[in-house]
Amino acid sequence: MQAKHPKVSVCIPTYNRAILLKQSVESVLAQTFADYELIVADNASQDETPDILKDVKDDRIIYIREKANIGPINNFNNCLTVARGDYITLFHDDDLMIADNLELKVSALDKKKNVGLVHSNFHIIDEDGKIRRENAHFLDLEDIEEAGLVFLKNSLLGYNRVNPPSAMIRKECFLKLGGFDNGVHYTTDYEYWMRIAMHYDVQYLGKALIKYRMCHHSEWTSSKYLTATSDGLCTNMLGLREEYCARKMILCQTGNVLEDWSSINRRVRKGLSESIKRLVENEYIEKGEKEKGIKEVVRICKEFPELIFEKNIAKIIVKGILGPKFTEFMCRNKNH
Repeated sequence: MQAKHPKVSVCIPTYNRAILLKQSVESVLAQTFADYELIVADNASQDETPDILKDVKDDRIIYIREKANIGPINNFNNCLTVARGDYITLFHDDDLMIADNLELKVSALDKKKNVGLVHSNFHIIDEDGKIRRENAHFLDLEDIEEAGLVFLKNSLLGYNRVNPPSAMIRKECFLKLGGFDNGVHYTTDYEYWMRIAMHYDVQYLGKALIKYRMCHHSEWTSSKYLTATSDGLCTNMLGLREEYCARKMILCQTGNVLEDWSSINRRVRKGLSESIKRLVENEYIEKGEKEKGIKEVVRICKEFPELIFEKNIAKIIVKGILGPKFTEFMCRNKNH
């Protein structure tokens, strides 16, 4: 263990991914920036994880093992608590760092004291580590510094703008704002980035600095929030609920922060209703499962009654009851 205070804490929470974990650790140890500690937080893995780490000899590695599984979010927060570095990156146990990942992100945070979070572009790799898509971030190849409230608004009205393993934050963000919130699971990182943006600016680096492994396994935590389709993975109803919960949690804290809060709140509801309509049409009604689709809509409206008054919700209920052909006929002839 390092005696001196490290500049960076690289934290890898892990559970039952021994082989991929070894690759992830090796990519960290190959970094051009060397002033870091590497914390591997094992959430009571039942595979060969302890043995894998015994074979890796490096004084910067700190191995922490839970006696029983405490859940992923608690494991994330344990990492943040234990981390001694000025900067922290919470890295996935199945992803890979490109050699200058830490160096460039440390440089960005050193130069810009107003920035609390830096993230980057990334390549998508498959199970075998082969690159399937280069520079996959929608922000493209240019570096962008976003004012915190601009990032916040764009995130509320769009999607998660940060690929989690590409993020590096200041330790002071954790000390000031706390850790990841157990109120959401699939979108806990999404909520956290927005919470940070309420107080700090955000830096995006256009150069791809990590390799993000994208594949779908039924036993993985994220699998229950995603549905595999012919076009790839799409967010299912449970995933949409999580995204909306994350946005609501932030909206509850920003009434006096965002000048156009009321408009943003309305647009967030409308955006969810549009996503629900699209999902139910594509995954239920078109497949002859309209009753199941309607039940999903009713369930989410019971949890979030404000959605009942959204036009898209009414449309999808009518379409589910009357059928798509009759609904299309009514729309064509409503002004005749």
